[in-house]
Amino acid sequence: MKEKIILIKCLSLLFILTFSDNQKPKSVTSINLSNQTFRNISLSSLIEEIQYIPLSNDKLLNEISKVKQAQSNFYIIDNKSLLLKFSNNGKFEAQIGRIGNGPGEYLFITDFTIGENSSVTYALISYQKKIFEYSPTGKYIQAINLHIRAQKIAGYNDGFLTFNNISNGDNPISFVLLDLKGNILNQFANKYKFNNGNGRSVRFEGECLFYNFQGKLHLKEIYADTVFYVENKSMIPKFILYSGKNRFTTEIRKNLNDGNVLYNIVFQSNIFETKNYLFFEYNDQILVYNKKTLESYEISKNVGFINDVDGGPNVVFKTAINDNTLLTWYNAFELKGYVASEAFKSSTPKFPEKKKALEKLANSLNENDNPVLMLVKLKE
Repeated sequence: MKEKIILIKCLSLLFILTFSDNQKPKSVTSINLSNQTFRNISLSSLIEEIQYIPLSNDKLLNEISKVKQAQSNFYIIDNKSLLLKFSNNGKFEAQIGRIGNGPGEYLFITDFTIGENSSVTYALISYQKKIFEYSPTGKYIQAINLHIRAQKIAGYNDGFLTFNNISNGDNPISFVLLDLKGNILNQFANKYKFNNGNGRSVRFEGECLFYNFQGKLHLKEIYADTVFYVENKSMIPKFILYSGKNRFTTEIRKNLNDGNVLYNIVFQSNIFETKNYLFFEYNDQILVYNKKTLESYEISKNVGFINDVDGGPNVVFKTAINDNTLLTWYNAFELKGYVASEAFKSSTPKFPEKKKALEKLANSLNENDNPVLMLVKLKE
């Protein structure tokens, strides 16, 4: 059955929340992860239209790690730290910075963000404790010094919010708010300190998840059930994704190398929000919460949303680029391979003309071409 979501007043949660201070109580939506039913959901039930954007091949990407859209451009980084800027129709615009050891060059980009009111790119170079600033054409401008080795970065007003590595248990600070010069505006204490007696540390990709929705920066830490948004230099609770006995804890982290069983423990990997939906990806499943009907369910990440629109591959979305548009991508060889498969040829999607258009697109690609972005507009 679809789960009805319980609204909880923030006052009842103050004993577990220490991030926000002097804020008016707000209602917090609680969703119990253990009470969800798995479903096979058709893509057509969720969306209004699909747009495919092949990326030009001026510079070839490896596996895409992250995509951000800003000022009608796509900023895309791959797993080898190649950071490229494309127009909204997939035309190559610029390479952001260069890989190397020279001034303004880097060996590895830990994370990146785009200026909120500009096309300036800020690349987090964690091993140097710096943020590199690049012009809209990808030219190096300056380095912003950090006090710590940050693990993630997000734009916040005219500055940044950084998340620090707290996996070793002894870092006193989890988050730092900075202005564009690197001056500290606010700091948030690490609520999850522990005595790491064996000195070993295991770090996960989903230690902290950032996303933007309606101009507000949101975040969720791996230890916490709570999704916060940042406002007036404070963190305000918005959702509780209740994981109960399956929550990842400092005690579990301490014993990760001792052969303990982690079956069913929640390891988060992605989260994003639109006008009507919240999507939370963890382990091999994706929670889908309908904010309009207050109902929720889960789909298998290995299945995704069943593409009955054009018969293409099933869809696992990667992010939201605005209040009503989701984005994912396919490698060219994957898309070509699927369109050549019997599964595609025998499919009977709702829109046969869209199937023909997808087939034409796939046949125009070379297997070594850059990936193809897929944008979908959600139903209201």
